[in-house]
Amino acid sequence: MAKKNFLSVVIPTLNEEEYLPNLLSSLVSQTVKDFEVIVSEGKSIDKTREKANEFKDKLDIKIHNSDKRHLAYQRNFGAKKAKGNYLFFLDADFSLEKDFIEKVYKFLEKKEADFLVPYGHPDRNAFLKAYFVLMNVSSNASRFIFRKPITTVSAAVIKTDLFHRLGGYDELVKFAEDQEILQRAHKNKAKIKYFNFGKVIFSIRRIEKEGFKYFYKNLFAQIHILFLGKINKDFIKHQMGGHEFLKPKS
Repeated sequence: MAKKNFLSVVIPTLNEEEYLPNLLSSLVSQTVKDFEVIVSEGKSIDKTREKANEFKDKLDIKIHNSDKRHLAYQRNFGAKKAKGNYLFFLDADFSLEKDFIEKVYKFLEKKEADFLVPYGHPDRNAFLKAYFVLMNVSSNASRFIFRKPITTVSAAVIKTDLFHRLGGYDELVKFAEDQEILQRAHKNKAKIKYFNFGKVIFSIRRIEKEGFKYFYKNLFAQIHILFLGKINKDFIKHQMGGHEFLKPKS
């Protein structure tokens, strides 16, 4: 029987052999070890699965083969395999501070929450680090300005029973499914808390590749979701998979 705040870390993967080991290493280094890891593997053609298997003696990790290459689907698929009272969704190119999960457990012991919204921090680049500090503060302020929450990173800690009541991630959403499920949780009167006590660190690989387009499409998505609702048409091109960001080998 899982304890009250037991976490299931759910990671969708697609050709992430370069980045996944960094995330899993950060999970190995956690000061609290009481969590499971679910890798929802999307038919990678590189060594993603082999890299994940290298951590079987270091983590309580299970690798499940998804029959679809689709981010929302893979998250939902992984959630169905999870045993935790809370689901912690991470992307394969993320990493955590070593005491992040310990801080989550301590937070949940003191405060009742259905949905934790972490702050996102880039892994490098002084300008982007400063920019995301501002964005994190702004996302928290959105609750008071727009009466709606906003997140700056796709990571989320969601109570399992709430996640299933919501029907999981909407697989018909074309972009910003992380923002969309947050809005649905808000509409369903979920207890949403911003969690600024630890860092979810993300790779800036997409920003480096897309440049200004990255900021434009995310701003567009936030405005659309806040005022018009979910994005269910292909307004924005957004591809999943580590292979999209690999630099050509010389």
